[in-house]
Amino acid sequence: MRDVAARVLIWLLACVAASPSTTAQQDGEPPRIGLVLSGGGARGAAHVGVLQVLEELQVPIWCVTGTSMGSIVGGLYAYGLSPGELAAVMRREGDRSPWRELLQDGPPRTSRTFRRKQEDYSLLVDFGLGLHGGRFRLPKGLLQGQNLELELLALTAEAHDLASFDDLRLPFRAVAVELRTGRPVVLEHGNLAHAMRASMSLPGVFAPAVVDGVELLDGGLADNVPIALARALGATVVIVVDIGTPVSADHVDSVLDVSGQMVQILTQQNVDRSLAGLRDGDVFLRPDLGDITSADFDRAAESIRIGEATARAAAEALRELSADDTRWHAYLEQQRRRSERVVVEGVDIDNRTQLSDALFRARIRTRPGDLLDLAQLRQDLEWIHGLGNFERVTFELRDGSAGRKRVLVHVVDKSWGPTFLRFGLSLTGDLRGSSAFTVASQINMRELNGLGAEWRTDFRVGDQTGALTEFYQPLVPSGVLFAAANAGGDVRQGAGSIGVVDLRFYQAGLDVGANLGAWGELRLGYKRYHGDVDFESVLPFPGFHFDDGLLQAQFVVDTLDDAAFPTTGMRMQGTWIRAIESLGADDGYEQLAGSASGFVSAGRVTVSLGGAVQSTMHGTLPLYRASAVGGFTKLSGSDNSSISGQHSALVVGAVRMHLAGSQADQFGFPLYVGATVESGNAWATRDERFGKMLLAGSVFTALGTPLGPVYFAYGYTDGGDDSFYLFVGQLF
Repeated sequence: MRDVAARVLIWLLACVAASPSTTAQQDGEPPRIGLVLSGGGARGAAHVGVLQVLEELQVPIWCVTGTSMGSIVGGLYAYGLSPGELAAVMRREGDRSPWRELLQDGPPRTSRTFRRKQEDYSLLVDFGLGLHGGRFRLPKGLLQGQNLELELLALTAEAHDLASFDDLRLPFRAVAVELRTGRPVVLEHGNLAHAMRASMSLPGVFAPAVVDGVELLDGGLADNVPIALARALGATVVIVVDIGTPVSADHVDSVLDVSGQMVQILTQQNVDRSLAGLRDGDVFLRPDLGDITSADFDRAAESIRIGEATARAAAEALRELSADDTRWHAYLEQQRRRSERVVVEGVDIDNRTQLSDALFRARIRTRPGDLLDLAQLRQDLEWIHGLGNFERVTFELRDGSAGRKRVLVHVVDKSWGPTFLRFGLSLTGDLRGSSAFTVASQINMRELNGLGAEWRTDFRVGDQTGALTEFYQPLVPSGVLFAAANAGGDVRQGAGSIGVVDLRFYQAGLDVGANLGAWGELRLGYKRYHGDVDFESVLPFPGFHFDDGLLQAQFVVDTLDDAAFPTTGMRMQGTWIRAIESLGADDGYEQLAGSASGFVSAGRVTVSLGGAVQSTMHGTLPLYRASAVGGFTKLSGSDNSSISGQHSALVVGAVRMHLAGSQADQFGFPLYVGATVESGNAWATRDERFGKMLLAGSVFTALGTPLGPVYFAYGYTDGGDDSFYLFVGQLF
């Protein structure tokens, strides 16, 4: 970054002492029009509507300055996108990812690695807590900006390494604020996408962006309407579009409202100072965006229309700045970018992790001599980010030889890792006094070697108390093959037909397996168990010890788009177990088990169909492996796991509706209502299995919370059992 102090001094001098000899055009020379676009989050889509009208009126722009969302719209226009292309970007038309995915970190769940997906079913919530250098650490923002940065990099692929933003189709500058000093920073060279990303790093929401080694925040904190900066670039007239949220005393009801109000007040103060620099001939536009907030990205089309209407209302003043046809066609020739084919010279890895370069190269399909496929490259980088270890996985295009480009991939570890902690809970209760409560925690030590070994340990306290630790070792850089060693123990207590049963067991095992892309996993392994069973009963049932040694094969498929409230996809699991006396089992037996659930949606309604079956093929299952049904959605109305045997089956159909627009939904807690129809039972012998099936059903209200899904439900089972439920945890 060039001398920041010098740039700031020039900028401030331009605010107060710009002389006519340096800023005014010669007589007869057309005005040099500076377009100044303010920040305002999602409200910034209105800038696109203004640009559409400016082009209809043939108003040529000399230079562009912008802050926050204004820097994104302005930077993309200066890069060479047309207003129509900008509108498609803002409305997320075509195959573009929706805003809700763009404003998240990492790929959608369907593209995450299978190992990361399975953590969704362990009661655990990722609060972003890590252990680094012996200290607990948190991220510097709710979002690291991974997806947004990838989008900006792809949109500006030919502007990743510019000596000056004057080299764009139109000269451009963005404003940011240095985190450590609070000084304004003018971003004028380097990577255009990084500059736009830095200018919109809203504190607390987006982590600070790093440009030339300096951490930067949203420029709206210093200059949300950079008029003086446009004049410093040579503009003699400015068109200013202010889409910031006006300061209001309404609805300041919480600590978050107070914080937001403080930011708006500080921003409005610098806006007022900037607007004092408007001159005769300048055009000031403030679209009336009403109740559209800085977070309403899904209302981009509406914002564009409002921006367009605002500019049309000022058409008379804007026509004073219009160009004739000859000059306008020359302007369009200058402003519009034409796509060029990029040939890849090579791929370089900027590896700021403990992992080997080979691990990343195995996941990048781009090869020397290829025509650059940006969509494929983004998919590969998303797949790498889906490993879950990284703060940023991005790319840059650098000049190579003979007109080719080198792809530079940046992989940066999470600053709060690579050891991560998660916590969670599960709660089930009904009005009959039956309840189960479990608190869970996990510590996951990642990047233990170059291939990405992990040591993950889970702890549970409550109705099921225990621990399970697993060392997971990928065997090849691609991660397709792996080995895993695990050990743990459980203490359980439950009420049975003969009294209270206390179960304690310890286990150890070794697995080998294969990851089947992001959608599945196959494991083969050996398990060894040792345990004790005691009875608390009025009858003298003696306790006993047991040993078990078995081979296990497991195949799992998971394509759900969300683990808590899926709308599309399926989850399927099949397990084969064979206990063998020569491997340590007291008695031999064989069990087959399978389950599947599928989801389809239309609008806000989701319909699902699922089922589970377990059957003992020969021998007798030990007590700790008995098949059981009962509880919410598993024959609702009956007690948890109250119907047990050597065989069981369950079928569940469900419908769920998202109550979009509810008050809870507006606060980020999605609210649902739904119902289930269930049929199932458990049987003691093979002759009885799949005979009489009990009918059950439930109606429920569900709420998405930071601790996971919360269900309030009523269930009824054929035969008269019914119950009200409070359920916290995953159902699928």
